[in-house]
Amino acid sequence: MASRLQSILCVRYGNGPSEDADVSGTPNRRPPGSQMARETAGIEANPVRDILAALLDKASQPRHASGNACIKLCYFVEQCRNSKEPRLRDLAFSEKACIDLFNFYIEWNERNQHRSMRQVLELLTSLVSLNSDRESTDSITKAILQRVLSIIIHQSAQPLAKPAFKSLECFLGKGTISTAALIGCYEGHIASIQSDSDTSSEKDSLWDSFMAEVFSWLTLPDVSPAAGKLLVTLFVKLGGEAGRSLSLVANHTVLWQRWIRAGLSRHPETLENIKNYLFPPLFKLDRSGSILFLGDLNSQGSISGLQIEESNAQSLLQLAAIEVGKKLGLMEETSTFVRQRDSKKKPIVLDESAIGELLTHTLDTVRSLAFSVLVSSSSSIRPFSKLALNLLQTYMSILYADTDAKFRNEILSNTRHMIERLRGALAYMTRELENTRFLLDMDESSGSAAQVRSREVFNEINNSLKLHERFVQWYLEFLFGELIPTASYQRHITALKAFTLLIRSGILGHNSSSTVPKVHENATTWPFTIKLFTSGNMRLLLDLLMDPFEDVRISAGVVLKSASWDDFKLDAVVDTLTAPNHLQCHADLSRQEISIRTSSISTQSLNLSSLSSTNHVTPSPQALLDFIDRAQDAASRTGRADYGDGFARSWEILYCLCTSSDGRLKLLEDLIGQLERKVDIAEEDLARAVVEAPLHGSFAALNFIWDAVDYSNSLAGSSNQQLGITRWDSLHSRMVECCKRSWNVVRGILCNDSPEGHLPSDIDEIDSVGTKDILSYSFRATHESSNLMRNLIGKLKLKWNNGSPVLSVQVFSDIGHLTFEQLSNLRHRGAFSTVSLTFTRCCQLTQFLTPNLEPDQKLLEQWYQGALQCISEQASTTRRSAGIPALITGILSSNAQKPGFENVMDDLMGMARTPVKLSRADETNLPQVHSMNCLKEIFRSSLLGKRADNDIAECLQIAADSLNSEVWAIRNCGLLLLRSLIDALFGTNESKVAIDAGWDGRSVKLSYDKYPALPALLIKLLDADTSLVQSMLAPKISSVESMFPALDIVRRAGPPTTHRKEIFRSVSQHLGSKVWHVREIAARTMCTMLLHSDWLSEVIKLMESSAGSTNRLHGVLMAVKFVLDRRLALHFESAIDGLDQLASFLESPKMWTYFKSGCPEILAAYLEVSNSIARILIFSRKSRNISTQLKIGSIMDQLFFRDTYEEFLGLIKTYPTITVSIRGTECSVNTALACNAILHRSVFSSALREDTLCLQNVIAFATTLDIDVVLAAVEVIPDTWGNHTSVGTLLGLIKTYMGAIEATKSPEVRATAIFNLAEVVDRMLGRIDLKNFKSNQNSQLARELHHTSLDLNEMVQNEIQGLGTLLQNGMKTPSLSNAEIRISGSLLNLFNRAFDTFQSRMEAWGKLLGVAGASTNDVGTRHAAAAALASFYSNPCLESYMLNDECVLPSMFSLYDTLNDDDDEIRNMSAQTVSALLQKSLIPLAARLELAEYVSKIHARAPSFAWNMVYRMTGSKLETVDNIGFRLKPIGGQLQKAMREDDSLFVEEEQNLFVDEVREAKLWSKIFKDTALNTHNGERVDFDVENTWSQPHTALATWVIDGLLTGCSLLNKDDGPLGWTSKPAVFSLLTRLLLCANATIQRHERLATSATGRSVAGNRTIGGIIFALNQFVSFSKEKKIHESLLLIVRGKSLLPLVALRRVVPDSSS
Repeated sequence: MASRLQSILCVRYGNGPSEDADVSGTPNRRPPGSQMARETAGIEANPVRDILAALLDKASQPRHASGNACIKLCYFVEQCRNSKEPRLRDLAFSEKACIDLFNFYIEWNERNQHRSMRQVLELLTSLVSLNSDRESTDSITKAILQRVLSIIIHQSAQPLAKPAFKSLECFLGKGTISTAALIGCYEGHIASIQSDSDTSSEKDSLWDSFMAEVFSWLTLPDVSPAAGKLLVTLFVKLGGEAGRSLSLVANHTVLWQRWIRAGLSRHPETLENIKNYLFPPLFKLDRSGSILFLGDLNSQGSISGLQIEESNAQSLLQLAAIEVGKKLGLMEETSTFVRQRDSKKKPIVLDESAIGELLTHTLDTVRSLAFSVLVSSSSSIRPFSKLALNLLQTYMSILYADTDAKFRNEILSNTRHMIERLRGALAYMTRELENTRFLLDMDESSGSAAQVRSREVFNEINNSLKLHERFVQWYLEFLFGELIPTASYQRHITALKAFTLLIRSGILGHNSSSTVPKVHENATTWPFTIKLFTSGNMRLLLDLLMDPFEDVRISAGVVLKSASWDDFKLDAVVDTLTAPNHLQCHADLSRQEISIRTSSISTQSLNLSSLSSTNHVTPSPQALLDFIDRAQDAASRTGRADYGDGFARSWEILYCLCTSSDGRLKLLEDLIGQLERKVDIAEEDLARAVVEAPLHGSFAALNFIWDAVDYSNSLAGSSNQQLGITRWDSLHSRMVECCKRSWNVVRGILCNDSPEGHLPSDIDEIDSVGTKDILSYSFRATHESSNLMRNLIGKLKLKWNNGSPVLSVQVFSDIGHLTFEQLSNLRHRGAFSTVSLTFTRCCQLTQFLTPNLEPDQKLLEQWYQGALQCISEQASTTRRSAGIPALITGILSSNAQKPGFENVMDDLMGMARTPVKLSRADETNLPQVHSMNCLKEIFRSSLLGKRADNDIAECLQIAADSLNSEVWAIRNCGLLLLRSLIDALFGTNESKVAIDAGWDGRSVKLSYDKYPALPALLIKLLDADTSLVQSMLAPKISSVESMFPALDIVRRAGPPTTHRKEIFRSVSQHLGSKVWHVREIAARTMCTMLLHSDWLSEVIKLMESSAGSTNRLHGVLMAVKFVLDRRLALHFESAIDGLDQLASFLESPKMWTYFKSGCPEILAAYLEVSNSIARILIFSRKSRNISTQLKIGSIMDQLFFRDTYEEFLGLIKTYPTITVSIRGTECSVNTALACNAILHRSVFSSALREDTLCLQNVIAFATTLDIDVVLAAVEVIPDTWGNHTSVGTLLGLIKTYMGAIEATKSPEVRATAIFNLAEVVDRMLGRIDLKNFKSNQNSQLARELHHTSLDLNEMVQNEIQGLGTLLQNGMKTPSLSNAEIRISGSLLNLFNRAFDTFQSRMEAWGKLLGVAGASTNDVGTRHAAAAALASFYSNPCLESYMLNDECVLPSMFSLYDTLNDDDDEIRNMSAQTVSALLQKSLIPLAARLELAEYVSKIHARAPSFAWNMVYRMTGSKLETVDNIGFRLKPIGGQLQKAMREDDSLFVEEEQNLFVDEVREAKLWSKIFKDTALNTHNGERVDFDVENTWSQPHTALATWVIDGLLTGCSLLNKDDGPLGWTSKPAVFSLLTRLLLCANATIQRHERLATSATGRSVAGNRTIGGIIFALNQFVSFSKEKKIHESLLLIVRGKSLLPLVALRRVVPDSSS
C-alpha cells in the first residue's frame, strides 16, 4: 500500500512533470478530489507525511536547486485539503503541517524570494480559516503569533523580520487572526520573557508598546515596506474596533497621532519611510478616518505638555501627513477666486499661517517639510494663495542660505515643484482671464447677476495673476541678489541651481540659446518670457566663473551657456533711475523693458567676424572677450587653479556662441597656438613660465571645448571636407604633442621621490618662484593635459561622414604610451590619480580598435608586460607603490580575454605569496609590496571589486600571513590589503561609530553564503597559537596579528551560523591570551556572539571556565563588560533583565576568591563590570515598574556597600601599587586602571545611593592621587548624576566641584570641574537641560525654587563665592580661561539681586564676551562665550527690567555676533538661546533678524544702541560703549587696502566664512532707518530724538560724505566684469557706503517733513551727500561700476534721487 502511494505521489509531485503539469513542472489541471480519494483510499497517512516532508525539504533548497518544488508543495497540500479522504484532510489541517509550512515561509522567503512564496502564505491562511477544529486553530494561531512576535520584539537574531511582517499583515488583513488575539498573545509573550514584571497594563499601553516595536523596524530600508503595510492594516482594523477593543480613546485618529508621534520621537530617521509606506496607503484605504486625522492635525498647533523631542515629532507628523494629504487631494490651500471655491470637492483647507511659523524651526527636516507643504499640490496649475507667496518671500533667503547640503538639495527639489506650479498657475490664470473677458464681451445684459459674477471672477483672477507675476519678478531679483561677491558659497550654488531649474522650465522662450533643454511638449508653458541676461546680471554670472569653488564655476558656466550672442554685447549699465521690469508678457498685460544705452565696442585680436554664420556684420560679444582678457591676465599673474578654470570656461562659452564651423575651427587653432607658445617658454625657462605662462588654463580650455565639439556638424558648410578632416587631425596631433612636451618639462619634478620639496638644479629659489610654485605648475599642467587626452580618446568610436575615424589610431597609441610612461614614473599622488583615469580609459578603448590593425592588437599585452616589469624591477620607495596599482587596474578594466582577469589575479597572488628574507640590500626592491598594493587597488575598485569576490578568502590569507613578516614594508602592505578586503566585505558606507560598536545581533552585514570559503578561513586564522608569546617586548609579537582580521570580521558581522560553535570556541580560547590587546579584541568579538536571549548562561559558563587562569578571567570580565554596555545601547528597556542572577554569581565566594587575588588588573576588570551594571541601574531608575525598582534595590544590595566611602577607602588603600618580579627584578606596576575603576565605582555607587556627602569625600581623596585619575573621576560625574534634580543633590554636587577646585592646583582638573559646576548652577536656577530652551516647570526643582528662591540663592552664593579667590592662585591655561568664561553667565545669574552692582557687572561682562567671541579666537573660547550667554539669557527666571536696561546691550550684541559665528555648533547654541529669550523656535539666520528687531524695540532710546548701529553699518569696531571717544574708521584706507592685488598662489582664507558683510549692512541700515523714523510716530513723545540720535547721525553723515568723495577719487579706472569692484572687500565697503548714504538721506527727509515742527540741522551735509552721490553714480556709469551697487541707490524701498533733491535748501539758506 505504501509503495503504491509513493509511486502515485512521486509521479505527481516528485520526480519530473506528470501528465497534469506543463514542461516547466507547473500543474495545468487539478484532478478532482474524488480521483485523489480513489487513488489514496485505504492508504495510511504516514507515507503521505513522508512525501510532505520530502517536498518541504526539496522546496527549502536554494532557488537553483529547488526548481518548482514550492509550487508542487502548494499543489500537494491543496489536494490534500480538498480531498474527500478524512486522513488526507486531517493531514493538511494538522497543526504540524501548518507550523511546518509557516516555518518554511518564514525561514526561506527572506533568503530566496520565490515568487510562489506568496502562494504558500495564502494557502496557510486558508488552512487556518477553513479548519473546523477550533482548538487546533487556536493552537496554530498561537504558535504563529509567538514566532512572529519573537522576531518583531528582537528576540531572534536571524533576518526574518520581513516575512514575519508580511505573514502577520496577511493574517490580520484576511481576518484569520484578530487584533484582540494579537494583543493578547503579545501580553502573554511579554509576561513570559519578563516574568517578574508588572504586566497588568491597560490595552492601550500594550498597543503603545507593540506599535513602538513595529516602528523601530521602519529604520531598515528593506523591512520598512512590510512594516508600513502592517501598520496600515492595524490602523484600519483598530479604527473599526475603536469602540470595542480600546478602552481609553474612542477617536482612533488620536491613537494614530500618538503612535506615529512616539515612533518619530524615538526614530526621527523613519520619517521618509512613514511618508512612503504608511500615509499613502492609509489615506487611500480609510478616507473618512484620514479626513478626521488630517483635520485634527490641521487645527492644532504644538500640543501642550509635550517634551521637546515629542514636540519636534509632532511637527514632523503634522507636516508629513499634510504634505501627503495635499498630494492626494485631501487638503488644499485657501481658494484664490470664486470658481475654485465653488468646487464640489470639499477637502480640508490648510492653515498656512501655522505652516509659516515652522519655516524657521530648529529641525532641518521640519523646515524642509514646511516648504514642501507650501509649494506642493495635487494639481500643478493651482495658483498659490497670497499668504503662501508672502511666506515664500519672507523666508526664501533663510532657506537658500542653509549650510547643510542635504537640506539645500531638498529645498531645490521642492523649488522645482514651485517653478512648475508657478508656470502652470500663470498659464491657467492667463487662459482663464481671456475666457472670462470673452464671456464679459459676449454678455450684453449689463448689470445682470451673471455679469456681476463674471466681473468678480475676472477681477479675482486678474489680481491673482498680477500677484504671481510680481512674485516671479521678485524671485528673479532675489536670485541675482544671492550672486553678489560677498555672498556665501551656499547662497551662490543654491541660486545658480535655481536659475538652472528656471531656464529648463522654458522661461527664456524661443530666443534662448541652443544649449537650453527643450520643455516637454505636453507640459504647460509660461505665458511670458524673461529677459534674464541683462548687463548687470551678466556681470554677476561672469564674476562667478572665477569663484574659488568648482561647482559654483560649473553652475555659472551652465547658466551662461543659455545666453545668446547678443547678451554678451558691451552695453552700458542700467539707468538707475528707471524701475526694472523684466517680464515681457504675451497676454494683454503691460510690460516694460530696461532701457539700455550702448557704448563703443573695442576690437580684439581674434577675428570675430568668422565666429558667426550670418552674412551681415554682427556686434561682437565684447563683454565676454574683455572678460577672457582679464581672466587670462589673472590666471597668468597668480597661477591659481580657480582662475585658470574660469579662464577655460569662458573660452568654452565663446566656442558655444560661435555658429560658424570655420569660425570654431579658427578659434581652436588660435587657442592651440597660444598653448604652443606657452610650452616654448616652459622649455626655455621654467621659472619664467611659472610666473608668466601657466599651462593649465589653456589645457583646461581645450578640454572643455572638446566636450562641446559636435563632430557630426563640424564639417557642415565646408566646400572641401577632406581639407577639414586634415585640419582636425592636425589639431589632434598638435594637442598631443603639447601634452608630450609639457610632460618632458615637468617630469623631473613629479617623478622625484620627494616632489614636494624638489627644486630643479637650473632654477634658483627666488622670492617670486619657490618649490611650491614649481610643484603647483607641474601638477596642474599634468592634471589638465591628462584630462584633455582622456577627452580626446573618448572620440575614438566616432567617425566622419566618409567613414574614417575622427581620432587616428596613431594619436590613440601615442596617448596610451604617454599615460603608461607617466603612471610608471610619477610619484605625486594627485598627478597619478588623474593620469590613472586616462590610462584606464585607454585600456577600455583598446577593445574598440579596428581588428585589422595588428600592432594595435598588442597594445594591452605590451602594457601588461610593462606593468609586470615595473613590479619586478621598480624600487618600493612609496608605501602604496605610486602608479603601479593603477596600471594593473586600468588593464583589468578593459575586460579583455588576454590578459584575463583570473590570470592577472593568479600572477599577483603568486608574487605576493613569495617569501621574503630580511636583507638590507634588497629592502627597497620588493615585488611583494607592489603586488599586494595592486591586489588592494583591485578590491577597492568599484569596477573590479565584485569580480574578485571569489579571491577574497585567499587574499585574506595572504594579508594575514604578511602580518607575520619580519620586513616592515610587507607588514604595512598587508595591513593596507586587509583594510581594502574588509571594506570589500562590508562596504564603506558604515560610520565609524557603527564600526566600533560592532554587530547588533540581528542585522545582516555580511552574507557568508556569498563567500563559502570564508568561514573555514576564519576558523583557520582564529586557531593561531599565541601561547608562545611571552611578553609584549618579544620579537615574535607580530605572530598574533594574523588573527586580528578574523576577529574583526566576526566582530562586525557576527559568526556564520554554520560554524558558530567552532568560532565561539576559538574566540573563547583567545580570551586567555597572554597579550592584552588580543584579549581585548577577543572580548569585543565575544560580545557580538552573546547578543541573544541565552546570553547569561553563556557568560556564567565562560566565567566558570576561567578558574585558575588570570589572563582568561581578565578577558572574560572584559567580555562581560562589553556585553552589558552593548545591551544598554541596543535595548536599554530590557538591559536590566538577568542582572540579578549575574550579580549573585559575581558575589559568590568562588568568584571573590579570584577577584581578591591581589592582581590590580583583575580587580579593575571586575569593578568595570560592576560599573556597567550600575550604569544600567541608573538608566532603569526611570522606569515606573514596581518590580524593576525592587530588582534595582536587590542588585544594589548584592554588589555595592551601603557605606560607599568606607568601601572606597578599603579598595584604594589595598591596591595603590603592587610589586612584582620581572626577570628577577622587583618593579612597581602602575595601577591607574584599578584606581580609575575604584573611583568610577564609588561615583556610580554614590549616585545610586544619592549620597552627595560620600561623593564629596571620594573626590576630595582623589585629588591626592594622580591628575589623570582625578580628572577621569570628575569627568564621569555628569553622566552618573545628570538626572538628579533635587535641591539637596544639586547643592551637594556644587560642594563636590568646589571641593575639587579648592583641593587641586591642576588647571585641567579645575577647568573640567568648573565646566561641570556651570551646568549644575544652571540647573539649580531652573534650567533643567542646557540643550532645551523650555524649562520643565512641573519638576520638583522648579517647585522648590518657587517657594524658597531667595534662601536657595543665598545658599548657592555661599558655596561658590570663594571661586574667584581660588582661581587667582595657580597656573592659567587656555582651557581654564575658557572654563572661567563659561561659568561667568551662571554666576551673573546668581549674583544679580543687587541692581546697582548688577549694571556695572553686566556691562563689563558683555564687553568680556564680545572680546571672547571674536573670530580671531579659537573655537573653544568662542564656544565658552556662547555657552555663558546661553546660561544667562535662557534663564526662565530672568527679570524683564534687566533686559530693558542699557547695561545688557554689550552682551546682547555679543549674543548677536555669535549667531554669525563660523562654527555651526556655536550658531545653533546661540539660536537656541534667542529662541528661549523670544519664546519661538528659530535657526541662526532667523534668530539674528528676530534678535536685532527685539533689541531695536526695547533699546531705541539708548545712545549706545545708536552708536552700535552706526558702527555696524560702517563696519567699524566698537571699542567702548561710552558716549565720548567714538570714531568711525575712515573708508579711504579700507578701500586702498581692499583694492590691492593679491598675486599669491594660494589665497588666505577668511576666518569667518559664514558672515556676509553686505547682509549685515543691509540689516542694520534698515534698523537705523526704521528706528529713527519711528521716533516721531506719536507714541514716543517723551523720547528726545536729537539728544539720542544727533551725534551718531552726524558722525554717520560725515563718514558718508567723506567716503563718497574718497570713492569718487578712486574711480579712475574701468571696472567691468572681474574688475576691482568684483573683489568682495571692495564690494562690501562700497555697499556699506551707499546703504549708509540712503539711510542718512531718508532719515533726514522724514525728520524734515515730520509734524513735530523741530528744526532740522545738517542740511548742508545732506546736500553734500546728495551731490557726492550723484557724482559717484555719474562716474560709475562711465567706468562700468558694478550695477548691483547702483541698484542700491535706486532700490524700491528707498526714495529716488529726484525726490531727495527737494530736501536740499537753497544756497541762500
